[in-house]
Amino acid sequence: MQKINWVSDTPIGYSVYEAESRFTLLPENVLEIILCLRGEIKFFDGYEDTLIREGEFISVDSDAYDLHDGKENLTVSLYLKLDPFYEKYPVYRNCEFILEGFAGGKSSSYPTLAHINVQGMILGILSYLMEIEADVSKTGFRKESSLEIGREPAKTESGLPGGAVSETGVYCKEISEEQKTTLCHMADTLLLFMVNKFDALFYWSDNADFSENYIARYHEISSYIRERPTEHVTLSDLSREFHLTESYLSEFLRKSGLSFKEILFYYRANIAERLLLTTNKTMAEIAELCGFSNVKIFTVYFKKWHHCSPREYRKIFMQEIEDKLSYKNLTEVEGELQRVSLINQRMRLMSRL
Repeated sequence: MQKINWVSDTPIGYSVYEAESRFTLLPENVLEIILCLRGEIKFFDGYEDTLIREGEFISVDSDAYDLHDGKENLTVSLYLKLDPFYEKYPVYRNCEFILEGFAGGKSSSYPTLAHINVQGMILGILSYLMEIEADVSKTGFRKESSLEIGREPAKTESGLPGGAVSETGVYCKEISEEQKTTLCHMADTLLLFMVNKFDALFYWSDNADFSENYIARYHEISSYIRERPTEHVTLSDLSREFHLTESYLSEFLRKSGLSFKEILFYYRANIAERLLLTTNKTMAEIAELCGFSNVKIFTVYFKKWHHCSPREYRKIFMQEIEDKLSYKNLTEVEGELQRVSLINQRMRLMSRL
């Protein structure tokens, strides 16, 4: 079980650890960005191993994954709770992020300027959290209950996690209002950048240059599809809802890199993914709950996106995976954080030449 330090009255949490292996099933509406500060570790999401080296990173939102074969690694996970942003930015509710900040990913030109900038934002948040952690360590702690991923932290009146939990189950004292405001602004800036550069839409379309109007309309349509997982949604339904012709809608969606049917079953396969790991429902029951007409079609489209059948996916992640890791504080990894930050600053300077 992954333990998270949730910072009081902000959407931000973090964990610092040396890991040989670790399994995680993220809660819904939480974005995790994994950044390797030293060494290397493999990331496995059910069908493919990805080697993450020093300075490289990857995002996960509401997925199951494991880290394994860690070699002298030091890794940090930055978490953002997405619920607090939905009222201000309703479009966030319909975003799925794919951030591949490593060599060998889909982006053949890695690192792009967008990768360099988002890495700088992540490092900036972590550096500020390290300053807060150092400040809090001088003022002492107050005891509360421990927190592990999959268990919700205590809620404040704002609905955000209350208290910052260390690996020992000790809550840090409240941070200042100024620090909370700064962290919330940093989180807001990072998430807005993710929406504009690393939404799944850009991943599917090979980073096509979409207008703001296209992105907004695309998310309206995808929202309609996602909110009706058990309904028989057709292009005719979309045509009536959005007052557009079916041919226009079909061509509009194809610009995203996926057809209407591919988008429809992509979202439904994602819903099935969580049901496979959190329930004992049969394949037939899950297929019905996710709007697939039968198990055969469910299997075909699930395999398209996850590169294995639903039954195989459940078997892979239901195996006992032993967590072998030790937690650290950010103040203990200042040297590694500064080294990766200096490399990032150098890349940003080089990009301007």
